[in-house]
Amino acid sequence: MPGGATRQRPRRRGARTAKGPRTGVETGMDSLAKALGLSVNGACGRMGREVLALAAQAPDIEVVSAWDRMENPSTGRADPFTGTQITVQGEGPVGDVIVDFSTRDALIELCVRLGPLPCALVSGTTGLDRKALSSISTFAKRHAVLHSANMSTGIAVMHELLRTASRLLDPGWDVEMLEMHHRRKTDAPSGTALSLATTLKSVWMEKLEPVYGRQGLRGPRPRGEMGILALRGGDVVGEHEVILAGTGEVLRIRHDALSRSVFAAGALKAARFLAKAAPGMYTMDDVLGLGR
Repeated sequence: MPGGATRQRPRRRGARTAKGPRTGVETGMDSLAKALGLSVNGACGRMGREVLALAAQAPDIEVVSAWDRMENPSTGRADPFTGTQITVQGEGPVGDVIVDFSTRDALIELCVRLGPLPCALVSGTTGLDRKALSSISTFAKRHAVLHSANMSTGIAVMHELLRTASRLLDPGWDVEMLEMHHRRKTDAPSGTALSLATTLKSVWMEKLEPVYGRQGLRGPRPRGEMGILALRGGDVVGEHEVILAGTGEVLRIRHDALSRSVFAAGALKAARFLAKAAPGMYTMDDVLGLGR
């Protein structure tokens, strides 16, 4: 809320702190209107701000903490959407669920710091290496975790459509992929493109080998290649297209994100799901009930 005013929200289920267990005593009124306690990591980033803006409008969610780096100019100030003071990662209350859109190093530190606490984790941080993915896997042994490069409903459905196409198309169809993002994106191909490639590799009727761009005199396209091309420019939020090319016909499956709010909405859906889930790794398919 602008002006740094504190929003009047239902009491949360009970925040945790990095120094100890739950704080506060739950009353009979609390049990009638339990709000989901949410912590947002990477609160000052583009996605962090989107999550905070949507959470501020959700009557069933209370933002108990908003975290970012010490050197961020906004750290120490009130978040304009919720009135929550932005603090250094892990300081103060810890929500029932942490929504993380940060960096590889910040995510690893988060998993270590919050390991002993009973909280769930939704992470959309991309550009992760084996160490970061291992940290998430270790965290999932004691916590409910969902890590996804793209939490939009449309992309989850796109994965399902690709699985369906693999069952219905005859062998011999060629697979190509195109993705485009804004000029500031630092990793390529995008995490979403890589996840779509993983889905295709797991279900396609023949082995697929990714090829990241083509140049020069390469000869005819061999069977089993999966070309992936990354484009960067402007302020494009995210475009992903899978091209399935057969003989005499082409099938294109495409998703365009017109606003980052679709990712934030998906993250909050995932947070609500994980708040009731047992420890383990989950996907957006689980959240949306796809593939059942």
